[in-house]
Amino acid sequence: MSRRLVFISLLFVIFAWKAWRTDWIVECRYQYTDTDPPPGVSYGKEFYYPPPSPIWNPPTPVKLSGRSNATWYDWEFFEGGGSWGPIEHPHLHIHWLLLIGKILGVGIPMYLTAYGFAEYCSKIKRA
Repeated sequence: MSRRLVFISLLFVIFAWKAWRTDWIVECRYQYTDTDPPPGVSYGKEFYYPPPSPIWNPPTPVKLSGRSNATWYDWEFFEGGGSWGPIEHPHLHIHWLLLIGKILGVGIPMYLTAYGFAEYCSKIKRA
């Protein structure tokens, strides 16, 4: 088995796996209020990581909570109340950094193992 064939086969398997189990992230800008003297307000981003799901069927708050009126603003996704919490609409997108990390973290060892096995088998054939 050639190195190119091993590489192409593993690419197909890995991309099919990550298409079936895509990593998602929901993020929104968030306001933090400190009421202790001196009172202050700070801003940042908060994240929610839904479970992996297929790229063609992204997670929704309705599917995750089981309630027909659920939104990403709900307490189970982003806490908030009074003068702290989300200050913009949370948005869902693919978590590219985690996706690429998993592809490389799984793909490189798989490639080295498969290529090493292919080389070993070809040496046995020659002997």
